Amino acid sequence: MSKKLSVFTMCLNEVKYIDMYIEDVQSYADQIVLIDGGSTDGTVEHIRDWQRGLLDCEIILIAWNQIERPYSPDWECGRARNMCLDLCTGDFILKLDVDEIMDDAFKKELPGILEACDKDVLISFKLVSFWGDLMHVRVDAPKDACWSCDIARMWNNKTLRFAQNHHAGLTLLPKNRVTYDFALLHVHYGLGMKRWDNRRGDVGLTDDDIGLGKKPNWYHREDINVHEYNGTYPETLLVEAQTNGWL
Repeated sequence: MSKKLSVFTMCLNEVKYIDMYIEDVQSYADQIVLIDGGSTDGTVEHIRDWQRGLLDCEIILIAWNQIERPYSPDWECGRARNMCLDLCTGDFILKLDVDEIMDDAFKKELPGILEACDKDVLISFKLVSFWGDLMHVRVDAPKDACWSCDIARMWNNKTLRFAQNHHAGLTLLPKNRVTYDFALLHVHYGLGMKRWDNRRGDVGLTDDDIGLGKKPNWYHREDINVHEYNGTYPETLLVEAQTNGWL
């Protein structure tokens, strides 16, 4: 019997991305587990529509309306992610945010990756962070890391849990770690800035400014290191970008 993959994410007002996310993930995963923090923009209704469709991929939605400021230390990211883990039934688990997408090469090689791993393993991918548009990426710079690094996102040890803190990192990580040269593309900074997500103050706006629709200054800080993107786009992202004028 072939090994199965569960993918999970948290979401809050992600109607811009949710259809692209589910359409892409359901093409290679056996299960999608989503926990919604209280969306008011139609995200939940879109997920329900997907649940009613005839998909080979199971979709589970947890409605968990949080009242605290999104992405703050009081927003209980660790608890929410652990709730998702409790419902993941796959042999492997992939943490993939709703504004992220795996490259097509990963999807083609996934069955072989799953079958090749017979020990507890933590798998990393190459993070690609779009910045300002889908033609540019932000890369690591001195004192400004975590933009173009290897990022651990997939594992097969069901005992792993997320810490109960703001950053909600995984605890008790396996010693066996593997990095694959597949891109994990982080899209949303290439398409705008969401309210409550300007935690680093990178774009010269307050959260209220972003809520009012003011345009970010993507080069507000001189130490932001941005390069032209010379990679390929996953087919699902390419179609969505062409349909919406993102490229």
